[in-house]
Amino acid sequence: MSSLMIEAELSVSHDLVVPNSGLYFHLMTVLPPGLLEQAWKLYADAFECLRTRAVQRHVLYREEFDAVMRDTRVVKYLGFDGPVLTCFGTRTSELEAVTLISPEYFEARYPEQYAAQSIYYVLFFAIRTDYQRSGAVLDLMAALVSEIPADGILVIDIASARKSVHLQKAVQRTVSQQAPGARTVLLDEQTYYAYEFSPTD
Repeated sequence: MSSLMIEAELSVSHDLVVPNSGLYFHLMTVLPPGLLEQAWKLYADAFECLRTRAVQRHVLYREEFDAVMRDTRVVKYLGFDGPVLTCFGTRTSELEAVTLISPEYFEARYPEQYAAQSIYYVLFFAIRTDYQRSGAVLDLMAALVSEIPADGILVIDIASARKSVHLQKAVQRTVSQQAPGARTVLLDEQTYYAYEFSPTD
């Protein structure tokens, strides 16, 4: 870590060193306007496919995205290759900041970690399209997994349409490096059924 600083009145930011990474990571609580536009473009491009591949809406509307980027309870992890924003993700330990999840579920399942605010929820993570085969996902996951206590819980929501063996291995590998004893637990699933009526002859 280096140079903790205050940007504007509300935003706290600092650098994060990810070992063996060619990217430079910067953590912020509020994105300034210029960086906000870069982040929105990266996010929209990365998640565009989910608009037509997933039943449930996983892609934030612009006003929702901007609200998350202003929410100081949510930390933004931004990875740069020189001046280029290559990847970013968001994480919070204040579960009330995450819409459409039930904090009560986590309180019932993990009462001690919930009381200690040591359940860390990754709202989303996105990789710039031309960096998706560069190892950036491993670097970003390493950043998102950093600074979680030994008894903490990391929760990641990955849409079924976005799941891949490569992505699952990347997450598992990074978590195992940070916490060798960590185990993967499937918390919940949701299945949609369609009953397609056909006209009778």
